[in-house]
Amino acid sequence: MVVGCVRAPVQPVLPVEPPSLWVDAFASAGGDGGVDAALKTMPVLKEAARLHVRSGLYAGPFVFPAGTTLEGHGEAVLFLDGAGTVVTANEPLRLKHLSIQGGTVGLLATAFTTLEQVKFSGHRVAALQVHDAGIDAHALEVTSRLDSVGVDAINASVTLEAVKLDGPLSFGVRVADSTLTARQVRAEGQSTVVQGLRSAVTIDQLEAAGGRRNAVFLAQGTARLSKLNISGFEYAVLGTGTDVTLDGLSARGPHVTGFSFMNSKVTLRNVVVEHAGSLGGGQLLDCDSRVEGLVVTQAIASGLMVRKGVASIAELTVSGIRGETEPDGTIVTGDGLLVRDAEVSIGTLSAEDLDGAGVYAANFAKVTAKRIDVKRSGTGAAVVERKSTLVAEVISSRGSRGPSIAAPEDGFIDVKRLTAQGGDVSVWADCASGSFVKVGAVDEGTLLPRLRCLEPPKAK
Repeated sequence: MVVGCVRAPVQPVLPVEPPSLWVDAFASAGGDGGVDAALKTMPVLKEAARLHVRSGLYAGPFVFPAGTTLEGHGEAVLFLDGAGTVVTANEPLRLKHLSIQGGTVGLLATAFTTLEQVKFSGHRVAALQVHDAGIDAHALEVTSRLDSVGVDAINASVTLEAVKLDGPLSFGVRVADSTLTARQVRAEGQSTVVQGLRSAVTIDQLEAAGGRRNAVFLAQGTARLSKLNISGFEYAVLGTGTDVTLDGLSARGPHVTGFSFMNSKVTLRNVVVEHAGSLGGGQLLDCDSRVEGLVVTQAIASGLMVRKGVASIAELTVSGIRGETEPDGTIVTGDGLLVRDAEVSIGTLSAEDLDGAGVYAANFAKVTAKRIDVKRSGTGAAVVERKSTLVAEVISSRGSRGPSIAAPEDGFIDVKRLTAQGGDVSVWADCASGSFVKVGAVDEGTLLPRLRCLEPPKAK
């Protein structure tokens, strides 16, 4: 005989919707929090609630239970006079359509916090601090006239979208040991817009102007940067010890240089630098680099400098590179590509209107190139010296004010085909120092001088 029992069906446990309470600074005292009988002041809650806050000023500090939502209607301002934190989020919290003003810190988040259409202003140290937690912020605005920080995160996960940073903040966004994803950021006036230390940083669509130091600074982490539009600053992007992919940079008028990476792994695509300052268009220092598209116009010293490390350059276009004037009036540098003690391969280098050379290689540099095309340069298409080598498929020099190619001091040039039009001589080499030049073929109109360290094309 089999005996069975009927089990009662399991009823799903549905989440309990927190109660809604209305708060109105202009309401009469004694309200119960209903939509027509709002509370006059912010309530002290024991459990989560959905607080609807109407226009008015609400004095903090504030701490809310886990799961609380604050939604402003009109111009609702949470503020704090003097030192302290305006809002502390030790439990998950959601803020929407509010302003947070004053205090030492606007919002301190040690639990996951969601912000939508929240404005911060007037904070002495930081608008938003995130410690060992996460934030998800949309339509965030930070305004400050003080040397403070907008978003300051340590060991955190930070997502920002449609963010506006205004005023002389020392850092717009500063993260350490964190993950940062920032999209559609507009910034003006900060010393540094984004700083990432030992962090994974993703930035997509950054508009920044009027800064004093670096628009983006990265150290000891990873970065994926795209669609950066930077005006001013000392450096548009500065990085050290970083694995970085930069796809889409327009840097206008950097006071020092458009970008500089040290001891990093770097990929550059769709990068344009205009009117760069004292260190030229960009620098790759002891890096493993790939440059897939770089355009530099109107820079000082060089279009691109590569020192130590390895670089693969698919396409580099430079123009209007000015040199520096020595006390005796001599102009030095002003090169399209400057290579020192590094290994560089070039697909295509196009350069014009240079004070220096299209390619300048020195100090044990090794350069290979498919095509080097230089117009109107001060010292030709290529200058190779100090135990450096250049092996090129095609070199074209037009309108040089000096030799078309030169090996002044223990340099080696091997060019398969040379075109030299204009200039005082097609090839010059200091044979006494150990320099040597090989030319496989010349185009019509290119005349080679008689040099004992020049190997001309073989007779057919």
